[in-house]
Amino acid sequence: DPYYLLLRDFVLLMPWWYPWFWVSIIAAFFSVKYLRRWQRRRRSLRGLKRVKSRTDRILNKQIAQLAARRRRRQAANDVMAADRPSVA
Repeated sequence: DPYYLLLRDFVLLMPWWYPWFWVSIIAAFFSVKYLRRWQRRRRSLRGLKRVKSRTDRILNKQIAQLAARRRRRQAANDVMAADRPSVA
Protein backbone atom coordinates (compact mmCIF):
# COMPACT_ATOMS: atom_id res chain seq x y z
CA ASP A 1 0.00 0.00 0.00
CA PRO A 2 1.80 3.20 -1.11
CA TYR A 3 -0.26 5.48 1.14
CA TYR A 4 0.68 3.47 4.21
CA LEU A 5 4.34 3.63 3.24
CA LEU A 6 4.15 7.35 2.66
CA LEU A 7 2.44 7.91 6.01
CA ARG A 8 4.98 5.67 7.76
CA ASP A 9 7.87 7.57 6.17
CA PHE A 10 6.34 10.87 7.22
CA VAL A 11 5.87 9.71 10.80
CA LEU A 12 9.36 8.28 11.02
CA LEU A 13 11.05 11.27 9.45
CA MET A 14 9.09 13.91 11.35
CA PRO A 15 11.02 15.06 14.42
CA TRP A 16 9.38 14.71 17.83
CA TRP A 17 9.42 18.49 18.41
CA TYR A 18 7.54 19.42 15.25
CA PRO A 19 4.04 19.53 16.78
CA TRP A 20 5.38 21.45 19.78
CA PHE A 21 7.00 23.89 17.39
CA TRP A 22 3.61 24.82 15.91
CA VAL A 23 1.96 24.90 19.33
CA SER A 24 4.64 27.30 20.56
CA ILE A 25 4.26 29.55 17.50
CA ILE A 26 0.49 29.76 17.97
CA ALA A 27 0.84 30.31 21.73
CA ALA A 28 3.41 33.06 21.15
CA PHE A 29 1.11 34.80 18.69
CA PHE A 30 -1.82 34.84 21.12
CA SER A 31 0.31 35.77 24.12
CA VAL A 32 1.81 38.77 22.30
CA LYS A 33 -1.68 39.83 21.26
CA TYR A 34 -2.93 39.51 24.86
CA LEU A 35 0.13 41.33 26.22
CA ARG A 36 -0.45 44.30 23.91
CA ARG A 37 -4.12 44.48 24.88
CA TRP A 38 -3.17 44.32 28.58
CA GLN A 39 -0.58 47.11 28.19
CA ARG A 40 -3.05 49.32 26.30
CA ARG A 41 -5.68 48.77 28.97
CA ARG A 42 -3.20 49.53 31.77
CA ARG A 43 -2.13 52.77 30.09
CA SER A 44 -5.76 53.79 29.56
CA LEU A 45 -6.66 53.12 33.19
CA ARG A 46 -3.63 55.06 34.40
CA GLY A 47 -4.61 58.04 32.22
CA LEU A 48 -8.20 57.79 33.40
CA LYS A 49 -7.08 57.89 37.04
CA ARG A 50 -4.89 60.93 36.31
CA VAL A 51 -7.76 62.84 34.66
CA LYS A 52 -10.19 61.86 37.43
CA SER A 53 -7.82 63.01 40.19
CA ARG A 54 -7.21 66.32 38.41
CA THR A 55 -10.95 66.86 37.96
CA ASP A 56 -11.65 66.01 41.59
CA ARG A 57 -8.90 68.37 42.75
CA ILE A 58 -10.32 71.27 40.70
CA LEU A 59 -13.87 70.53 41.83
CA ASN A 60 -12.89 70.31 45.50
CA LYS A 61 -11.05 73.61 45.22
CA GLN A 62 -14.15 75.27 43.76
CA ILE A 63 -16.38 73.77 46.46
CA ALA A 64 -14.00 75.06 49.15
CA GLN A 65 -14.03 78.55 47.63
CA LEU A 66 -17.85 78.60 47.56
CA ALA A 67 -18.04 77.41 51.16
CA ALA A 68 -15.56 80.10 52.23
CA ARG A 69 -17.68 82.77 50.54
CA ARG A 70 -20.80 81.53 52.33
CA ARG A 71 -19.06 81.55 55.70
CA ARG A 72 -17.71 85.05 55.27
CA ARG A 73 -19.39 87.50 57.62
CA GLN A 74 -21.31 90.43 56.30
CA ALA A 75 -22.61 93.37 58.23
CA ALA A 76 -26.38 93.51 58.67
CA ASN A 77 -26.53 97.09 57.39
CA ASP A 78 -24.26 96.55 54.39
CA VAL A 79 -25.90 98.52 51.58
CA MET A 80 -23.08 97.72 49.12
CA ALA A 81 -23.70 93.98 49.07
CA ALA A 82 -23.30 92.27 45.72
CA ASP A 83 -26.88 90.99 45.61
CA ARG A 84 -28.52 94.43 46.09
CA PRO A 85 -28.22 97.49 43.92
CA SER A 86 -26.27 100.33 45.42
CA VAL A 87 -28.10 103.38 46.66
CA ALA A 88 -26.78 106.37 44.80
